[in-house]
Amino acid sequence: MKKKLLVVALGLSSSIALVGCGSGGDEIQDPVTSVFYTVKVIDGYLKNAQVWLDIDGDKQLDSNEPLVFSGDSGIAKLDVTNIVSPEQYSIYAKVIFGQTIDEDNGAVASDYIMSAPPGETDITPLSTLVDIYIEQNTDGTESVAVLAAIKQAAIDKVAYDFGIQETDVLSDYIASGTGSATFVAENIANSQILPDDENEFIVVIADNSDTSTFNKQVAAASGMIKAVVGTTAEEDFDTQAAVFDSEDDYDTDSDGDGVPDALDALDDDASEWLDTDGDGIGNNADPDDDDDGVEDSIDADPLDPTVGEYDDCVVNYTPTGASIDDFNAQLASCDLIPEMDLAGNSIIRILDSDQTRMYTFNLDNTAPFYQNGVQYNRIWEINDDGNLALYYGDGLTLDYLMRLIDDTEGNLKFGVYANSSQSIYTWNFTDVDLSVDILACEDLDSGRNYETDLPLAYRSYDEFKQAVTSCQAGKLFTAFSTGFISSGMTLTTSDAVSQADDVDTYQFNENGSGVFTYNEGADDIIVPMTWTMHEDDVVKVVIDYIDGDSLAQTAHNYLAIIETNGIDYSVKVFSRSTAFEGLGDAAGGDLWSTVLNVPDDD
Repeated sequence: MKKKLLVVALGLSSSIALVGCGSGGDEIQDPVTSVFYTVKVIDGYLKNAQVWLDIDGDKQLDSNEPLVFSGDSGIAKLDVTNIVSPEQYSIYAKVIFGQTIDEDNGAVASDYIMSAPPGETDITPLSTLVDIYIEQNTDGTESVAVLAAIKQAAIDKVAYDFGIQETDVLSDYIASGTGSATFVAENIANSQILPDDENEFIVVIADNSDTSTFNKQVAAASGMIKAVVGTTAEEDFDTQAAVFDSEDDYDTDSDGDGVPDALDALDDDASEWLDTDGDGIGNNADPDDDDDGVEDSIDADPLDPTVGEYDDCVVNYTPTGASIDDFNAQLASCDLIPEMDLAGNSIIRILDSDQTRMYTFNLDNTAPFYQNGVQYNRIWEINDDGNLALYYGDGLTLDYLMRLIDDTEGNLKFGVYANSSQSIYTWNFTDVDLSVDILACEDLDSGRNYETDLPLAYRSYDEFKQAVTSCQAGKLFTAFSTGFISSGMTLTTSDAVSQADDVDTYQFNENGSGVFTYNEGADDIIVPMTWTMHEDDVVKVVIDYIDGDSLAQTAHNYLAIIETNGIDYSVKVFSRSTAFEGLGDAAGGDLWSTVLNVPDDD
């Protein structure tokens, strides 16, 4: 409560007038109190600027909105007698050519409009950029916490872009005597990048892309201003020559890229307007904008040659008792956190136990979760803290919070908060493209003589391993393991792409038993099987094929996974059968390829 009252006290003043006061029998009426909201308009201090409080948020001056012209020292007192909490609204100041006077530099050279976000009473070129950033990144539905975070991000961005302190961005820099902020603000105004009027202000906030005319002009001007700020001592700004002069030509744009030649580093190339290191290669094409030997993608500050590769974001393992605040505190200490582009994409994680975990982030905020190919329902959102929140299918019970902390070299490293165990750790994922089918790899496959139902070529176990290694090259794969084969797990070819008419289904029970079902275009044939781990990455399945009441043959099938997307598993199969005895090399067998997946429950 004290904080709120303090904010009001700084901006509001009251003037009490007694109406109808007299002696004798004259009635003394109740005093009428006028309440004023006091703000300042600053480049230098600006007098005779038109100032109003934008109550309806339309960026236009309306008849019912408080209006006043600024006076000496840029002070404007808005009558807010009938307005509750005026500090919740943005303030606008229209600087008018031929009317507005800069107390430091005389009459202004052009029309422009400035603003300050709600709660701020200093209207400056810097506050205008903060307010525009906020407007570009909000739609009015944000919570108080989210709005505060966006405002702070805007302050951080403006401070970074121009090389000044964050505390100077929303300040009266003239009163504080801060030379760097004063220099920056004057050059912003001189560069004529600020909107000319209310309508242009609306156009500016409608497009937040890096290639919008306004954002390109701001980037060009800020780069030139920052270069001077970074090489000038604070006490020397009084004598520092301006980067931009109001007399400069801001109408000529030789390459038509929306950036005037006066701001454009490469005014003959419409695709470039910045060249931070001055090497003649624009920033869009230059892989190292500041020429510090560190590629921009891994440079903590791509525009500062004194700053190189950023430190890895370290999230420390906390086995139990951690809170969400603890998780966010660890993230807050990171130098750089990559953006998460999740909507419409899928990621996969392969555990040390060779199990797979895959999430698909649908646009409707459903997130099917596949554990070893078995589907579970999840709901996803990006919460107010900027974290990926994963809920169970009810959409209410939190499962995990996750934040991407490293995306170099194709590795997607996430910091993770597990709600059930109150633990913090990291997981490594890889992007997967589910639009690309997982197909069988047919290297060294035996082929089949369909008249005799025997292989056309017999292969050895070593050739099987050779084919597995060859097929796995360059692909994402896991391995069969007891961890992968969970109790009662079923894998089938029934949903495979471009498979033959026959369908093979393996059901793995936890005790090493199982059931094998095959269908060669007729009815299902169900036979018992057993399974064991033959090697670290190969499962051995022993199947007894029954013909009537007699044992027809026993097949020893060896299965290895050679590619996966977390749903489908491309598998190489090597089979030795008693039916092959006497038909060739005793060590030989049949080698073929297939695609297995977990069948739908229905």
